[in-house]
Amino acid sequence: KRLSVMPRSPVVGGSEQRPTFEPSNPFGRLSSADLDFLTAYSKQIYYPKDRAIVVAGVAMQAFFLVVEGSVRVETTNSESGAVSVITRIPVGEMFGEMSFLEESVPTASVISDADDTQILVIEAAHVQEVTSKDPGFAARLFKHFGIILS
Repeated sequence: KRLSVMPRSPVVGGSEQRPTFEPSNPFGRLSSADLDFLTAYSKQIYYPKDRAIVVAGVAMQAFFLVVEGSVRVETTNSESGAVSVITRIPVGEMFGEMSFLEESVPTASVISDADDTQILVIEAAHVQEVTSKDPGFAARLFKHFGIILS
């Protein structure tokens, strides 16, 4: 399964692209102008299977969207070192939004669970830039987060 995201322009080296969304998108509550803002400041990164995207306890300043492939959320027992898979996140789903909203470190790791997993990375600095220019965008984005987290 693949999310309807079209690359704007490839970056030399082929590992990162700037995406644009087609009409059916996971940010359905945002306008097309909002999506243009969001995608202008995001990047699409390809991860091989079993590569860490988010590491528990390591600060990150972004939230993520699975475009193709899937990821798994894992925790590691500090005493035994045993790894437990909490859940798998499929195409079209976001992760990292709680750490993004709370400005906290993640409590679990997120690992690519398929070859050539494509992740849309939306960095906090870019979201802050856009929201400072358009407070209405900020309200719509945070309302979207509230709905998906409820």
